Amino acid sequence: MIAAALTNAGFNVRLLPMFLTPREFLAALQTLGAIDLIGVSSLAGAHVELLTQLIALLKGDAFSVPVVVGGNLPEADTPTLFVRYRRLL
Repeated sequence: MIAAALTNAGFNVRLLPMFLTPREFLAALQTLGAIDLIGVSSLAGAHVELLTQLIALLKGDAFSVPVVVGGNLPEADTPTLFVRYRRLL
């Protein structure tokens, strides 16, 4: 839904395959060229684990773009995500 809205607004949206590990996601990003924003959505509720790995990989590879997170955010994980990652949004 967000990807469609951004496309309709004139943004160049590139969708990657579902179910990528953070390492696979980073490898796919490296083939896309310039990136202005990364959107991550998960229905698995594993946002803390996935973002911890992904952010570490992005920092290690010198990606410095905003990361937007969505999907089913477990209520118990919201404070942890906010404290750890609010500066990236």
